[in-house]
Amino acid sequence: MQLATLLSVFFSAAAMASKIELRANRSGQITVYLVKIGEILKPGQMVMLYRDLDSNSGSYVMRFRRKVEEGVAYKVTGLLPVGSLIEMDTVVARLEPMT
Repeated sequence: MQLATLLSVFFSAAAMASKIELRANRSGQITVYLVKIGEILKPGQMVMLYRDLDSNSGSYVMRFRRKVEEGVAYKVTGLLPVGSLIEMDTVVARLEPMT
């Protein structure tokens, strides 16, 4: 099965669960993880952040790899529809810093 087909099947299944996120490790390799709303991401984790389509939500607006700031944990506060993805390595989770 080709990678694009495999990812398409995965995203279709994940869309029903609405719990999907993509993270990059230190070498830049993309790995798929399932996440839940309310999960706390630890400082130092590599994450891919995606622009939330709702400009009033306060979610991060980024399309590049970013290392979670030291001393700052991020909470998954919402999930974007898979149909809003533009690039395959885009995260579907809304991340907001914990205060």
